[in-house]
Amino acid sequence: MGVRAVLFTRSVGPVLVGLLLVAGNVVNAESNSPQQNTAAMPSAVDSRLHSRGQASDTTQAGRLVAASDGSANAKPKGLRARLGGRVRSGADRLFARAAAVFPAFCEDWERKLKDRERNNLQHVSWQRKDGWVTGTYVGYGALTSCTCKKSEGQPIGEVRYQEFTYYLLGKSVEQAEHAAAKPVSVTNTLEIFNWEHGRWFY
Repeated sequence: MGVRAVLFTRSVGPVLVGLLLVAGNVVNAESNSPQQNTAAMPSAVDSRLHSRGQASDTTQAGRLVAASDGSANAKPKGLRARLGGRVRSGADRLFARAAAVFPAFCEDWERKLKDRERNNLQHVSWQRKDGWVTGTYVGYGALTSCTCKKSEGQPIGEVRYQEFTYYLLGKSVEQAEHAAAKPVSVTNTLEIFNWEHGRWFY
C-alpha cells in the first residue's frame, strides 16, 4: 500500500498542479483581457473629455462618440435666440436710415408751411364794417423741434411749431393785405409722421 500511494502521488500530483496553473491563467486572462479593458476605456476617456470641456453623447462598441458643441451643459439655442441679433440689427439699420433723412424732411415741411401761410393770406375772407376792411388768416412760425424716435420698434417723426392767427385791418382790401399783421392767438402744434416704404409720409 505504501508503494502504491507514493506512485499515485507522483503520477497524479503534476497533473493537479498543471490544472491549477491553467485555471489561474484563465482567471488572469479574463481579468486582463482586451475586451475588459476596452469596456472600461470609455469612462476614463469620458472623464478626460469632460476635463477639457467636451461633452460625451454615448458609447458604441467601446468607442466614444464626442459631442461637437464643446460643453457638457450646452443647450441648443432657439430660433428667436439665434435670430434676435439679426432682427435687432435690421431694426437699428431701419431707424438709422429714417433718422438720417428726417432733418431734410423737416426743412421741406417748414417750406410747405410757409407756402400754406402765403396761400392762407391769398384767400382771406374779408369783412367790411364802418368803412374798415378786416380779415384773419393762419401763419406758421419756425420749427421748434424736429425729432426722430422709435414707437413700438418703428421710426416716427415729431415736428413742433407754433401756429399764429393774424388780424389784418385797412380801409380797403389792398391796404389791409399790406398792413402789418397782428397776432391775436398762438397754438403750439405737434405733428407726427410715419416712415413707410423707405420714406416719410406727410
